[in-house]
Amino acid sequence: MSASGPRPRAARRRRAESLSLAHEAELTARFLVQRADCEHVAPADDIDPAYGESLRRAAAEGAELFALGARVTARAITVERELPVCP
Repeated sequence: MSASGPRPRAARRRRAESLSLAHEAELTARFLVQRADCEHVAPADDIDPAYGESLRRAAAEGAELFALGARVTARAITVERELPVCP
């Protein structure tokens, strides 16, 4: 770990490893999107292909993928809608 926090590669590897545990335990991947212009959630394969592959494998093995869209103001974060997850 660097002084500024976990290294990006290590963090991505931990996320991918966590998703690969779907066959060993009940797994739910939850996403909270804090952008009003978002219509769905999908992995950014061009940035982290291993994470995208792990997410799709976890979904195929029965992991529940769930995303919510929220509105953010200076006073509150308000969940407004469910978003489709497209692994």
